[in-house]
Amino acid sequence: MNWDDHRFVSLTTFKKSGEAVATPMWFVVISGKVCIYTSGASWKVRRLRNNPRATLAPCTAGAKLLGDACDVTARFLGGVEAEAVRVALRQRYGLQKAAVDVFSRLKGTVPAYIEFSPGGLSR
Repeated sequence: MNWDDHRFVSLTTFKKSGEAVATPMWFVVISGKVCIYTSGASWKVRRLRNNPRATLAPCTAGAKLLGDACDVTARFLGGVEAEAVRVALRQRYGLQKAAVDVFSRLKGTVPAYIEFSPGGLSR
């Protein structure tokens, strides 16, 4: 999959019941892995901490899928790795990402940076 051709990725996480929940996200690719930023208090983060299995598919901002989904496994990043994702997202999404960062800081949002590797774990 050539992720660089797309601006959004549909991240599907799974509830404990197995129900799928999809969310369109900004993303960057670093060392061949898709990486995202979200609020550390978000439901998707809670679901990924419970079950790191997810799927990714290219999509529009309105969540219309533009390709097939692939199974991935989530890993939470910190320190230098998280900072690399933050910088890459800022470069890719420019002023939009800068505005999100300002509002997040004002709200006191604790960020979560997540890397997705190919291959999923069984649910």
